[in-house]
Amino acid sequence: MTFEKIQSHAKINLFLDVLSKRKDGYHDIYSLISKVDLYDEIEIEKSNSLEIIFEGQFSSMIKSNSIEQLFKYLFKKNYLPDFPFKIKIQKNIPVGAGLGGGSSNLASLLMHLIKNKLVNEDQCLKAARELGSDIEFFFETKPSFIIGKGLVDRSIEIISEKQILLVYPFKDLSTEAVFSNNKSFVKKSDINENAISLQLEQILDVTSNSLEDSSINLCSQIKLALDFLRNHKNCQFARMTGSGSCVFAVIDNEIEASRVIQDIHSKYPDWWTKITKLI
Repeated sequence: MTFEKIQSHAKINLFLDVLSKRKDGYHDIYSLISKVDLYDEIEIEKSNSLEIIFEGQFSSMIKSNSIEQLFKYLFKKNYLPDFPFKIKIQKNIPVGAGLGGGSSNLASLLMHLIKNKLVNEDQCLKAARELGSDIEFFFETKPSFIIGKGLVDRSIEIISEKQILLVYPFKDLSTEAVFSNNKSFVKKSDINENAISLQLEQILDVTSNSLEDSSINLCSQIKLALDFLRNHKNCQFARMTGSGSCVFAVIDNEIEASRVIQDIHSKYPDWWTKITKLI
């Protein structure tokens, strides 16, 4: 295995229903997730020992090294005889934002190990389900419905040419804390699960994110961001992704999205913004 560069994409939850709390402490959810064209950049090469380096705007916000945990897991399970890699990650995806950056990094590295025949697909799937609930989704190439603890149910095509504006108020929000604080349990959204493709508007019009209230209780900036976007003339729709704290807005084009960014930064200059698209 030689030196390689990998793109590790972020995701947004177009909707998220929390259905119930499980006996194991996790929650059963129903969600539709899509990747967006924002990504961390991973460089990996052979080394004498495991070395993990985080760089970039959000590197200082990383509190636990899930990549080290991944390789220790693979070694413990005898999936890998050793893990002599130097891994450098440029963190372009906000941390604790509901954008799945950490899970995406792990999935990207697992797919890299499969590609180089160092582990097999079954081993990677077991690792993904053991180490996190979002990781399995990042093996997919298309948007996917997620059920239960985070299992991929099936993929779907989402039809949209809209811009997706991400707004992050620089608040690292704990997924565990949000779910623990949640009191909103809902029925599955009334959406056509059997459709091969759906318009973005069809999805957003009949769905919600039932974690919004819990997240807002822990991070008031989320409400500020949602209110700002929902009241802006250029924004057609706004919602929180995952357990927050990042929110997204649907906007017609890049020019209008840029105007929204200017207005945000005039009032909230410290907030991070990014224009993306669904992929």
